[in-house]
Amino acid sequence: MSQVSVDEYVDQIIALPLQKQRAIMDGVEKAIQKPTGLRIRRPKGSKPVFWNEMLIYLLPNEYLDKPHDIWYLDSLLGSNRVSRAVKRTRLLDDNTVKKLFARAPFSFYTNSSGTYLVSTRNELTEADFGPLQPIRAIDALKRFSLEILEKAKEKGYVRLQQSE
Repeated sequence: MSQVSVDEYVDQIIALPLQKQRAIMDGVEKAIQKPTGLRIRRPKGSKPVFWNEMLIYLLPNEYLDKPHDIWYLDSLLGSNRVSRAVKRTRLLDDNTVKKLFARAPFSFYTNSSGTYLVSTRNELTEADFGPLQPIRAIDALKRFSLEILEKAKEKGYVRLQQSE
């Protein structure tokens, strides 16, 4: 039998019609539950996702809509932290995302006019953007999207849209 990576299996499953994808994921759920004795209740409306070598359920919410969006959490918080958060319940929902950000070891910053979101505060960023006010990660999550937070972290800053 040849060695096939998990990514290749996932690509093959994604290429199948939706009904066959569901049948495969149901089989995966049963296969995991049987030998481990692990009973996983699938919340209504959740999507089974094979992520980080673990079957989890994504319950679409205001922060995460599609399984692909999980990479924002990985990028911002680190996959180890996210894995630990979902390991027990296997559920990635609104509550889990909020808890992760409430415990995040970092903050974001805005300039005094609120036009920029900055990921670090130091002499250089204050020279570029002026005095910066800190925003806890959980508050930044509530005010902005995961996409905006990830862009700010990756680039160092992001220009915010001004509501008129």
